[in-house]
Amino acid sequence: MLLCQPRQWIQKKEKLGTEAKITGIEVNSDGDTSHYEMVVALYDYVARRSDEIALKCGDRLQVLYKDTVDWWFGIGTDGTQGYFPANYVSGSGNLSPPVALCMS
Repeated sequence: MLLCQPRQWIQKKEKLGTEAKITGIEVNSDGDTSHYEMVVALYDYVARRSDEIALKCGDRLQVLYKDTVDWWFGIGTDGTQGYFPANYVSGSGNLSPPVALCMS
């Protein structure tokens, strides 16, 4: 489970000034977001901490960074940001989860 590492990484990144926040979406200073991976939620997930994002099956997210192999940080289409379990999403090659999967 993530403890302090993500927050330290965020603080370090802000000190370096390599990225800027614009309207709640983290982007490079040139405004390019095309290099961020898009994923879709395969399962519902209830956020357990204030820095996590709740997922509903079918939600689309933009992965801002992969802090560990188990937890990624991203932003939803509604603008909410937070950590989510990486094994609850599917990569950009499969952005349409089976309907039966979301109905379970």
